[in-house]
This record gives sequence, C-alpha cells and structure tokens, in this order.
Amino acid sequence: MTILQIITPVVKPIGSFCYNPTMSLSDNDQQLIATAKATINTFSIPGGKIGYVGAALRTKEGAIYKGVSLHLVCGLGFCGEANAIANALTEAGPIQIDTIVSANPTGIISPCGRCRELMNVLADDSDETWVIVSENEKLQLKDLLPRPWKPTSDTENKV
Repeated sequence: MTILQIITPVVKPIGSFCYNPTMSLSDNDQQLIATAKATINTFSIPGGKIGYVGAALRTKEGAIYKGVSLHLVCGLGFCGEANAIANALTEAGPIQIDTIVSANPTGIISPCGRCRELMNVLADDSDETWVIVSENEKLQLKDLLPRPWKPTSDTENKV
C-alpha cells in the first residue's frame, strides 16, 4: 500500500498540496451568513458604490460585528471584511476573530488577499480563524494564506 492510498481518505488535494477536509457549518455559522447578507445595502454616491459587499465576524468571545464595502473611484475604498474588523477594533479593542464571512448579492465570496493579510496580523493565533467560503463549508485562514507574513519585534517597533 502506498502513502497516497493511506492518506487519500483524510485529505483533499488542492493544486500541488493537500489539507484536511473543510468543516461543515454550524447554526451559529448560518446565523453569521444571514447577518452578512442582511448587511448588504448597495447604493451609489458621486464617488462610487457603497454596501455591495456585506461582512460579519464573530469574535472568540461571541460578539458579532458587521461592515460593508466602499468601492470608490479614488481608490481609497475598502472591503466589507476590513470595515467589520475596523468596527470590532473600534468597539472592543484588540480582538480574536473566531469566524468571518462576506457576501454580495450573488452569494458568499472569499476574502481578497488584502483582507486575508489583515486578518493574519490581528493576533498570534489568527491563522486558526475560520473563514466561511461557501454556503456549506469553511476553512481556516492558514488554508487560504499558506505562507503568511507575520510581524516581528523589529517591524512592530517601526509602526
């Protein structure tokens, strides 16, 4: 028996690497999805489109925060996830995200690279953050960001 035959039942191949199967969604995850979808409130302003993406996050303490995207013609906009994270930081100070999800009118969307990096630098164990990527699955951030940049004491002193 080869090693591939042994591990095939417990891993899914993705590209050139393998990882454990995704987690199924809980009732709390379904409620978070509903919150993100309910946050979508698209409208236009002279400089762009607001609220096309709604996001919701749940901290490890169980608090829920939400945000919407700002797609602005000047390039200063940001994603719904970044807005939800900023709202959480404003209200609670340092946070640890347990689960995050974003959606647009067509359904759940995966976070962009910038948002993945933002989630990554929030806490030492942020790679364990769950990211809902579809109506029936979630992945840990480490699966979406396999080679993350982490701040060092040198970079922290420069900020």
